[in-house]
Amino acid sequence: MLIPRLISSIVVLPTVIILTWLGEIYFASLIGITVGIATYELSIMLRKRNLIAYPVASGILSSSYILLAYILSIEGNPSIVISLIFILLGISSILYLRFKKPTGNKFVQQILSLIMPAFFTSGFLSHAIFIRNYEEGLSWMFILIIIISLNDIGAFIFGKLIGKIPFFPKISPNKTFEGSLSGIFLGTLGGLTYKFLTGDPEISMSTIFMLSIALTIFGQMGDLFESGMKRLSGIKDSGNIIPGHGGVMDRQDSFVFAIPVLYYFIQWKAI
Repeated sequence: MLIPRLISSIVVLPTVIILTWLGEIYFASLIGITVGIATYELSIMLRKRNLIAYPVASGILSSSYILLAYILSIEGNPSIVISLIFILLGISSILYLRFKKPTGNKFVQQILSLIMPAFFTSGFLSHAIFIRNYEEGLSWMFILIIIISLNDIGAFIFGKLIGKIPFFPKISPNKTFEGSLSGIFLGTLGGLTYKFLTGDPEISMSTIFMLSIALTIFGQMGDLFESGMKRLSGIKDSGNIIPGHGGVMDRQDSFVFAIPVLYYFIQWKAI
C-alpha cells in the first residue's frame, strides 16, 4: 500500500504544482477535471445508499460550474455575492448528502440527486479559481497545497505509528487524536517554512501560524465529512483511480472546506 501511494504522489503532486503555476485555463482545467471525477464518485456513494443518482451527468454539471467560475474570473474576481451563492449551494448540498434518505417525491429526488453532488464539489472548490486570480494567487495556492498535503501526510503516518486514542471513531475508526495533532503540527510547520523561505505571501509569520492551524483544522473537517459519507455508503474508498490513495474524492476532501476559508481570509486581509 505504501509503495503505490508514494508512486502516485510522485506523479500527481508535480502535475498539480505545474498546472497551478501555469494558472489561467490550465489551472481551471485541473479544478474542473478534479471536481467532475469527485462528483462522479460522490454520486456512486448515493447509489450505494439506495438513492437516485446520475454520476456522469452530475460530474459534467459540476465541471460546468467550474467553467462558469473561470469565466466570471477572467476580467477580475467576481463579487462577494457570487462567492456567497456558491458557498450557500455547497452548504445546502452538505445537508442533503449527509441526511437524505430514499423517501419523498420521485421527481424532486431526481432533480436533487442531479444537482446536489455537483453543488458540493464545485460550490466550495470554485474558490480555488478565485484565489489563483489574485495578484499573490500563486503563493496562496502553493502555501495551501503545502499545508494541506503535510497535514494529510502527518495525520496518516503518525496516526499509524503512534496513534492510540480514537478520533471520532463512529465516523472513521482508523483516525486517532495523535494523528490529528501531528497533521496540524506538520501542516503548520510547512506553512511557516514556506513563508520563511520565500517571504510570500505578504503577511506576518504570526498570521501565517494562525492561518495554517485554521486550514489544517478545516482540512480535517473535510476529511471527516467524506469519511462519514463513505461509512454511510458502506465503502472504504471513494474510488480506485489513484493507486494507494483511492479515488479523487479521497485526495481532495481536505481541500473542500479549507479553500473557502483561505478565500475569505484573503478577502478579510484586503479590507
